[in-house]
Amino acid sequence: MDVEHSDRDTIVAPATAPGVGAIAIVRLSGPRAPALLKTCFDPIGKRQKVKLFRPRHLAVGDFKAPGESEPIDRVMAVVMPGPRSYTGEDVVEIHCHGSPAVVAQIVEALCRAGARPAQPGELTRRAFENGRIDLAQAEAVCDLVQSATAAAGRMALRQLTGHLSEHISETHRRLVGFAAEIEARLDFPEEEIEPAECQALEDDLKCAEAALEDLLRQGRHGRLFREGARIVIVGRPNVGKSSLLNALVGRERALVSPHPGTTRDTIECTIELEGIAATLVDTAGWRAARDEIERMGVERTEGEVAVADLLVWVVDGSEPLADEDRAIAERIVSLPVAVACNKSDLPSAIESATIEALGFASDRVCRVSALCGEGIEALARRVAALLLGRQEAHAGETALVSNVRHLALLERAREAVGDARRAFAEGVSGDLVMVDIRRALGALDEILGRRFDEEILDAVFARFCIGK
Repeated sequence: MDVEHSDRDTIVAPATAPGVGAIAIVRLSGPRAPALLKTCFDPIGKRQKVKLFRPRHLAVGDFKAPGESEPIDRVMAVVMPGPRSYTGEDVVEIHCHGSPAVVAQIVEALCRAGARPAQPGELTRRAFENGRIDLAQAEAVCDLVQSATAAAGRMALRQLTGHLSEHISETHRRLVGFAAEIEARLDFPEEEIEPAECQALEDDLKCAEAALEDLLRQGRHGRLFREGARIVIVGRPNVGKSSLLNALVGRERALVSPHPGTTRDTIECTIELEGIAATLVDTAGWRAARDEIERMGVERTEGEVAVADLLVWVVDGSEPLADEDRAIAERIVSLPVAVACNKSDLPSAIESATIEALGFASDRVCRVSALCGEGIEALARRVAALLLGRQEAHAGETALVSNVRHLALLERAREAVGDARRAFAEGVSGDLVMVDIRRALGALDEILGRRFDEEILDAVFARFCIGK
């Protein structure tokens, strides 16, 4: 155990989610963790007692509160000495039956023995402070726990296993190498830089800038997989918006009626689109309001349009475009839009060229039948592809960046490297070039946690659940 951490509190928290389950885990971390376990744990027989003193061997025994003879539960316990543990400290895990009452009694008993309840994220914060993981990896722990889809989970796992950190560290090393060369030239100004050396240094900056731009491009996709997308279904009354919502969800979520204006409020539900957790929003028919209630519904529709990641504009393909359709088209043509030409089970009255003439590319138009289910899967794939800005929605397999803090710092680093590259190419003094390089290095250091303040750490770990 590190001397600098030997006087730390030993902390305790449930490591499994609240609620009834087959098994629950209570985790201790700190210098007194093994001693506190011995205070409360009574191994069943000599063999289990021997196991208890073997690192990373599960032992079976009765768990009792200090000074009590009646056991709380029969449990399994394991000791994981630091620094080769999750937190880098001595860690103990107690595997008990998954009753919330049992878990609460075990935590209370350990607090009576001398532990204190852990704060949200405190275990992972200790892992970071003890050098087990960097700050980007620590944030990935929270993202993995909170991931809503398999794709979001895989993206968080790549960050947790160090893929993002490796990319950033590689760019960091390149910039440090550049800085070393410039500093050497400042120390020996009488030595001229050969043209070839000058070009090589400029190429290093170009490579660093390109690497940062690539991470930023991935960031938009990454945020979609991490945070999800808001998809708003719009159209004039009675074109089948609610029916389309139900078809996409696969069940009846919205009220469907042949009478126009049935939907007066927004209706939301969540589905998964190519790995993206998408919130679908069914809105009131978009037209000039005819009464106060309809006016309120239209205002809510317009509010949803303003915050949508993508719109699905529904038109009735069995009728020619109405003036209300064209008015909607004018308002949304500059926004990200997929067009659902509904009622494909009936004779078509709208040519694709008619919709294209309104400013919507042909690859944004899908013919569907919300009633029969025709074209619904194709529309879902098209929506996902439009969200990701590419023909195939596989960005979640490669994206490394999704965190808003990381994106802001990467943008700061990219701008600084770009400024340094232009200044170096123009022959600006090395002292001034180094100002930009240090700014870039500082931003990258903040992502990895090599440079931080307590407020940043508090904000990062406040997102965590207790026990992580």
